[in-house]
Amino acid sequence: MTLSAAWDWLRQTRAHPPGAASEGEAADAYRAALQQSEDLALAAETTGRAARSLPLFYAFSQAGQAIEACHGAAGGRRHGLSLVESTGPVLDRELRIYANPDGRYQSVSDCVRSARPTTDETVTLADLIASLPELAVFLRPDLGMPAPLELRQDVALADGGSIVVQVIGDGFEPLWDEAILLTPHQLTSDEDLRALTGTYPSSTAMRPEEGAFECLPTIDGRWEAMVQVEIGEGGIDAIASKYRGSRWLRPLIPPLRDTPSPLMTWWLVTYSLSMLARYHPLDWVKALDVDSSPDAVLLDRAMMEGLSVLPQLVLEAVTSAPQP
Repeated sequence: MTLSAAWDWLRQTRAHPPGAASEGEAADAYRAALQQSEDLALAAETTGRAARSLPLFYAFSQAGQAIEACHGAAGGRRHGLSLVESTGPVLDRELRIYANPDGRYQSVSDCVRSARPTTDETVTLADLIASLPELAVFLRPDLGMPAPLELRQDVALADGGSIVVQVIGDGFEPLWDEAILLTPHQLTSDEDLRALTGTYPSSTAMRPEEGAFECLPTIDGRWEAMVQVEIGEGGIDAIASKYRGSRWLRPLIPPLRDTPSPLMTWWLVTYSLSMLARYHPLDWVKALDVDSSPDAVLLDRAMMEGLSVLPQLVLEAVTSAPQP
């Protein structure tokens, strides 16, 4: 879905707002918040890179008010987040997520049933970015971050509460020697599998198929393998939810016990970038300098991808609201 098409679908909802925003003041609030979100997204698209993250985050925040309206939530009155003061590299900057339910991040998380911490927790920008498929591929390899894994074949060989899925991932250097790069690697134990997959919410429930399976490099520099995944009461959605046309197993964001939904992860990323631009302009502009910063392309990509994904994720959130 293109950016303009997604906004068109969102505009169509304003004639008959969904859920609790179907009438009255809630409907007016829904329409106003969506209009502001779209205007802010347009401003972010047309402004320069140094200031783009500011209207981008507030496009997410105003969309959050529309989500709250159609879910019948009272709405947060503060961010519920803060950027920890630091002078370190941008990707090492820390974001504090508060457990207090008064924040808009917490309120919208509850609306879309996204996991949020029950105690104040601090996460790094690098870990947040590593959990998003469209951004993880631009992280520097030397950071050693686990990447999201794409799952294929949603249902295959269902047997005893488990299914066999095809896992697609990035980077297989630790498992292959260059001289035998095209030779399949046999995984025969859970330890082998964890070495392959890194740290993911369901890693303890993943098993090699029939005790051993081939992990093959693909022609585009990725790897693929067949993995048996234990399915609990939540079904496959509890392990790997659908996102942008694929199903992803996303890495955990330390020290969080559960990974926030893509929408709320993007909320955290764009908040962090906007606070960097607003309160640390010198550090931010230096980080965006492609001639000196190894993270400049990643940060620029984060802002552009955020613009692209915003209306799609908001559309999913508002159309999932319970009908009155």
